Amino acid sequence: MIRRQESIGATFYLLRGLIMRDRCELRMAGTGKGAYYVCTRARYSSTDPRRRVRRMNAKIVEDFVSDAAVGKLEKLDVTGEAATETGVPAALQEKIDGLRAELEELQEG
Repeated sequence: MIRRQESIGATFYLLRGLIMRDRCELRMAGTGKGAYYVCTRARYSSTDPRRRVRRMNAKIVEDFVSDAAVGKLEKLDVTGEAATETGVPAALQEKIDGLRAELEELQEG
């Protein structure tokens, strides 16, 4: 897993520029001190009422996102078969279509 790397006093923020607050719709940035993501509005306007959440712990957020991404990757189908519009491999879609046709015949008969 990718982790923040500290070198020469700098902290690497994996999700910098990707996290946005729904309240003010601004991106959150990494701090110079500690390891937190902060709302960029907090840097410029201390009186803005939308500036309620000042920071989030970077390690907690990054660990959560990394775990979710790994979970999705573990479920990824890498068979190499072309996917249909529904995301089902073509061979499986053919079987499904065949079974549906059989079911329709049984319902009609």
